[in-house]
Amino acid sequence: MVPLLVGALLVTGCATTAPPKPPPTTARVTTLDDVRVSGEQGDKPKIDFPKPFVVTSTDKRILHQGDGITLSEGVNIRMHYLGVNGTDGKEFDTSYGSKAHPTAFDPESLIPGFFKALVGVKVGARVLIAIPPEDGYGIKGAPAAGIGPTDTLLFVVDVTSARKPLTHAEGSKVTPKRKNLPTVTSGKGGRPRVGIPGGAPPTSLIVQPLIKGTGPKVVKGQTITVHLLGLVWSGKRQFESSWGGRPDNFRIGVGEALQALDIGLVGQPIGSRVLFVIPPDQGFGAEGRPSEGIKGTDTLVIVVDILDSA
Repeated sequence: MVPLLVGALLVTGCATTAPPKPPPTTARVTTLDDVRVSGEQGDKPKIDFPKPFVVTSTDKRILHQGDGITLSEGVNIRMHYLGVNGTDGKEFDTSYGSKAHPTAFDPESLIPGFFKALVGVKVGARVLIAIPPEDGYGIKGAPAAGIGPTDTLLFVVDVTSARKPLTHAEGSKVTPKRKNLPTVTSGKGGRPRVGIPGGAPPTSLIVQPLIKGTGPKVVKGQTITVHLLGLVWSGKRQFESSWGGRPDNFRIGVGEALQALDIGLVGQPIGSRVLFVIPPDQGFGAEGRPSEGIKGTDTLVIVVDILDSA
């Protein structure tokens, strides 16, 4: 989601277009047979290999077979991972020592090689992955992590869980007590249809559940999966929608979303549909969002279906 989110993660924030090929390297090509991984599954592994380690295509080796569901595009997963640079062996990222990392399992949320390697892997597996630059961070690398344009990446991944999120809100209907709010009905596939009344919008934030889900409540700091539909009250114009595409994923309550969403989504049960009427000062502020045609005086109407959390 472009206009409502402000953050991105290193491992999950890749470009959706193919990066240019890196400059050629004269280092000998190695294989995963040259890599030794030690340590118990679930604990932080140790990776030993000849340096520099270079592959020309993404490769994987299953170190421990899982017995859970098979990973496919569209599920939400939790995993532990360790990433090291094949050139010098330095660790550049890990989730070990903290909670398992949650992410949507799709090509837009993961670097290409990571997604390619994990398709078809079962929950419970430990996997060794080698990713060349063109399936990683491309010609630009990731300087903040010490990753250059010709560096092969090595990962060890423990897939701890996976589940399919809801496709739309499910639960009991809630009748708003306040009058003159936007009306929301459900169309094909549960997609919301919004009617905005005439007259001036409310001047304070409105958070109105329309469907109360039956799942666990959203907790601050979780990564949530949602479908969103956003409109401008004045002119009743849509400016954002995830419907018809992949749901959005972001951490809630930590400043990755609009302040109003951070306030209003924490504590709502999974499966809920929530209507937001957001005054300018809790939306995009006095500057608005010119790229989306949103002025600094515009009130926003946003409908959120909470599909999952992790």
